[in-house]
Amino acid sequence: MPPLVVETVRSLKEFVGCEIAVTDWLMMTQDRIDRFAEATNDQQWIHVDRERAQRESPYGTTIAHGFLTLSLLSHFMKQAIQFRGGVRMGINYGLNRVRFPSPVRVDSEIRARVGLVSLKELPDALEAVFSVSLEGHDLEKRNGLSATTLNDGRHTLQIRGTFLEYEVVKSTRSRQCAMMRARER
Repeated sequence: MPPLVVETVRSLKEFVGCEIAVTDWLMMTQDRIDRFAEATNDQQWIHVDRERAQRESPYGTTIAHGFLTLSLLSHFMKQAIQFRGGVRMGINYGLNRVRFPSPVRVDSEIRARVGLVSLKELPDALEAVFSVSLEGHDLEKRNGLSATTLNDGRHTLQIRGTFLEYEVVKSTRSRQCAMMRARER
């Protein structure tokens, strides 16, 4: 699905309750895992020692750090939505609810599903609340990450939600959302 391209954050209003994007697949390579382990000093064998992980891990191979998959949200959000104007910058403000329900094995592909949950007027800002979940071809459960992240709300975006909330919202508006996406292209 191509990214949703809108003029400003306020242009998102008609997409509330819709899945707005499914990103491209991203390969979780051992090199990416090793570089993250080095950067964070988290070199637990389940992430970096393929032979041992094959012998001793219930996953049969190395797995990505949960925080590595979380850090990829920035990458996936850039693929999901583009603003032609009206956004000065995005600043990570914090995280609310983060869950890693399924490990992401080395050499597997993951992608993000992004839904727009709500928009809220704030003084000098508009808060856009998104739900984001990562899914993969070979994950044990449907998604490998469910997260709630926050930005400061000053013409930036806030990302909140869980996969469950997203599913409920999506199922009530899917036909209308598809028609809006078609109009947007």
